[in-house]
Amino acid sequence: MDWQPHWTPDEGEGVPSARRRRARRILISLDADERERLLDELAHRTSPTFDFFLFSLLSGLGFGLGIYFNSPALLLLAALLAPPMLPLLAVGLGIVSGVGRFFQHSLGGFGIGCAFVLICGILAGWINSMTDPVALEQVRIHASFSWEASLVFAIGVLWMTQQAIKGGNGALPSAAVAYGLYLPLAVAGFGLAGGVTNLFPDGLIIFLAHFSLGVVLSALLLALYGYRPLTLFGYSIGGALALLGVVLFIGLSATSVAYVGRIALPTYTPTLTPTITPTLTPSLTPKPPTPTPTLTLTLTRTPTLTLTPTQTPTPLVAVVKYTDGAKLRAQPIYNSEIITLLGDGATVALLGEQEVDTEQRVWLKVRTRDGFVGWIWQALLILPIVQ
Repeated sequence: MDWQPHWTPDEGEGVPSARRRRARRILISLDADERERLLDELAHRTSPTFDFFLFSLLSGLGFGLGIYFNSPALLLLAALLAPPMLPLLAVGLGIVSGVGRFFQHSLGGFGIGCAFVLICGILAGWINSMTDPVALEQVRIHASFSWEASLVFAIGVLWMTQQAIKGGNGALPSAAVAYGLYLPLAVAGFGLAGGVTNLFPDGLIIFLAHFSLGVVLSALLLALYGYRPLTLFGYSIGGALALLGVVLFIGLSATSVAYVGRIALPTYTPTLTPTITPTLTPSLTPKPPTPTPTLTLTLTRTPTLTLTPTQTPTPLVAVVKYTDGAKLRAQPIYNSEIITLLGDGATVALLGEQEVDTEQRVWLKVRTRDGFVGWIWQALLILPIVQ
């Protein structure tokens, strides 16, 4: 059913290791049997295994925790926990060999590992939607294209392919490959379940673009080393071109969606200029509000400063002051439904209602500029001084 390599370790015992290394360097000049044996050997080592699935799950859990806790250290640990990403190389080998069944087998196994990572990201996003607001600097960084990240990923793919051809597993470059593939996929899952806008399509587009880039680069390097169809006008070369066209279609589609729809591009920066209204002058060191003389119609100017600290005059406008914005919820509790997200510097109109939850947190009822009405935790707002 699935394409299986003809080579087994027992069959290769009669071939000295020095000769096999030399054969890899001169693969183009080998006869058909020797060439097929080396192709089968590489296919056997790059096929997905149980360890690949297990460590993909562990890596996905690490990426989910790193996103939730906004920790670059946990994200790096998750990349190191990732298995050798040789199934990505196996997809490229399926293109080079032109065998459609092996291409499908490798792509399916690699897709299962990616599904584990996506599910872990979804779980982290669901937990984030049910708990207190957390900082999202890391998740926003990895939800947009970066030429530095793409360059590191490309170098990791080429390095991993070169080590696999020489007989290694490419553990160190696999960490860079996993960082460029698994992390955007976990970000997409986090945005899908967490209700954070622009994360699901952005992370998925980056994953698809990096995936197609990695497959094409590995296939080109394998072809340069001689791993390519024997006949120039046979079934193998036709199948290779067809499979390569499928991968290129995925990559070009992802790239066109990114540039046409402005998805996952670095221009996505939330409110770089806060545009604070002239009436709003929030001071960094808020002082108690000066008692406003209650304008009574009686002209008796008796300056009795009746300071009633129980209920200060409610300001009309407040400013969201939190790096990753604030969540507007339907009810004044944390597990309530998220109506929308407000970026840092966004202004809201206070409606004069407040509630205190069971943990003594003060919630204010506000209205956004878009007309959404809900509740925001008071600690995330700057209340202006009413003159």
